[in-house]
Amino acid sequence: MKSFFLNTAKGALIGIACLIPGVSGGTLAIILNVYDKLLNAVSTITKDFKKSLLTLLPFAIGILLGIAALIIPLQWALANFPFPTATLFVALIIGQLPSLYRNVQGYEKATNFLISAIPLILVIGLCAINLFTNTPDVTLMNIQWYMYIVLFLVGFLASATLVVPGVSGSMVLMLIGFYKPILDVCAQLLHFENIFQSILILIPFGIGIIIGFYFMSKFISFCLAKWKIQTFFAIIGFIVGSLAGIYMQVDYSIQIDLIQIIVSIVLFVGGIVGSYSLDYLNRKYNKKLTEKESKDESR
Repeated sequence: MKSFFLNTAKGALIGIACLIPGVSGGTLAIILNVYDKLLNAVSTITKDFKKSLLTLLPFAIGILLGIAALIIPLQWALANFPFPTATLFVALIIGQLPSLYRNVQGYEKATNFLISAIPLILVIGLCAINLFTNTPDVTLMNIQWYMYIVLFLVGFLASATLVVPGVSGSMVLMLIGFYKPILDVCAQLLHFENIFQSILILIPFGIGIIIGFYFMSKFISFCLAKWKIQTFFAIIGFIVGSLAGIYMQVDYSIQIDLIQIIVSIVLFVGGIVGSYSLDYLNRKYNKKLTEKESKDESR
């Protein structure tokens, strides 16, 4: 039961990360040391359904709870204080970088840095395109039949990026204009408004997420098995690129006063310390767990 509740809590943190543009649920899963476990459970679910289901269940419950808890506060924060909120997102990501760097330490070669540069430029380029073209959000009210197919494809794309550590599915949704509409639909459901219509919209989106998660899990498992170091260098590139991308998504039409700047500085420092502390505590916990397992084996 202790393990179940601990995994549920980790799932809630991952769910919160999935909802925040620029923050990767996959990255947080790595920091919480559950990424490999989740990836393996999803990619082998057809071979060992019961075992995979039992592994995924607490995380799935936690992710749903985390998303449900954050939807309304996130809507409010993004609408009223976009700059401090974006600064917190950036700080949380920066605090995760040392953890990811440990995966590639000792492999700092020119070719690996080039691998990092490609996704970095790609992410910044996508954000710049969205910034200068001002891509409008789509509307999900009274949609036509073909939009359900589009929602499935959007869910597939979002899920695929969620599996890749360092790539934010929420940011991808924001880039293609679906982030706020999906967020609004989820908020309506939590408020018990337009329940039937909201469920009809979320079903194809959810199916796309599930199917995309399955196929991308297999792909990432393959990449980590064949090119682990190169894959992590690419992940770091995505993460660094997302730092600039987050600020490029801020609505600067909302006035930023002195108080917001001070709050942003506090959130920046607190976010880095909190994110790094989470990684430190996780490493400390895993070290104790490894020592305990070694003692049990020696007996």
